[in-house]
Amino acid sequence: MNNEIMSSLHRLPSLEHLDLNFDRVPYERLSIGPEFTSLKSISLINIYNGDLKQAEVDVITDDIRCVLASCSDLENIHITCFGQFNINFRNMIGDIPSQADFSPSLTTLRLRGISLSLTSPSLKYLVKLRSLDIDDNKPSAGDIHSVLASCPALESLKVTAPEQNRLNIDFMNMVKDIPKQTYFSPSLKTLCLRGVYLSLTYPSLQYLANLKSLDLYNVHPSDEKVWDIMASHRLELEIIKVATITSSLVDYLLHYRGLQELHILQDDLYRDLALRADNDAKRNLLYSALPHHQDSLTVFHAQLLQSTRFSDEMELVLHPEEVAHLEAFPSLTTVKITYAPPLDMECF
Repeated sequence: MNNEIMSSLHRLPSLEHLDLNFDRVPYERLSIGPEFTSLKSISLINIYNGDLKQAEVDVITDDIRCVLASCSDLENIHITCFGQFNINFRNMIGDIPSQADFSPSLTTLRLRGISLSLTSPSLKYLVKLRSLDIDDNKPSAGDIHSVLASCPALESLKVTAPEQNRLNIDFMNMVKDIPKQTYFSPSLKTLCLRGVYLSLTYPSLQYLANLKSLDLYNVHPSDEKVWDIMASHRLELEIIKVATITSSLVDYLLHYRGLQELHILQDDLYRDLALRADNDAKRNLLYSALPHHQDSLTVFHAQLLQSTRFSDEMELVLHPEEVAHLEAFPSLTTVKITYAPPLDMECF
């Protein structure tokens, strides 16, 4: 993206949505000035494999801060900065929350390769946040806790940890004592944890009291306990996304009615930690648990593994007669059967 194109953006002062992608090219200066007062959504993607000096990282941070400072009505921010450098959102915000005319407007924040590292002043920028999606190299439970404690209306939370830091943090440590706050009211409806351990204690259960959608892709033995605890506390999910079918999941689904979507998402990424495919649990799911939700189930999605050099015992298989059995669900409108390609381990 050259400077001429960047400069031409100034001819669009009424722009509300801006998406700039610097994928695998050297970073260009963000020549965006105060003309863009109507901007409500901005997406900045910089995937650069080069080695940037600290001064160049500071330039990127300053540019983004200038954009955020000039767009007082921003509602949605998506920033991706994957590369050989570290950058944090606190420096991007800077002193914006301390400005006399500051009024929080942000409702959706999506960060890739960027740490939060927020302090009390900068947390004011997020008080109206409803959706947080963070994919950090080293996510900090303390940082995320600070955000959750400062965002009383948060409805959607997605935290992704990379393979090397997998299961090093626990959702319980993100919640801590938040439910004990004087004006606490459970608002979270959607929770997606990738590589984050989910232990359900009393505080975290209080925080999840209104949860309707759970994407739990951990493939961890303790995940079995999650379904037992949720059943005992009558947490009734409408959307479930899991990597494996287990007997505890089947038992949980038999405790209530109203499931709308079930996604079984296998892939090769954590094959060394994957549980052996439980064919009995699969049959019980299809012929016993799902019929319990036949009046509400609208989506069934199974992402299966292609044959690999690993043992077939790890692979879930759907037979033609099992797929045909789905015709017994009158509310079912969407069926997706996809295949995750085997990972080329030589690439790692």
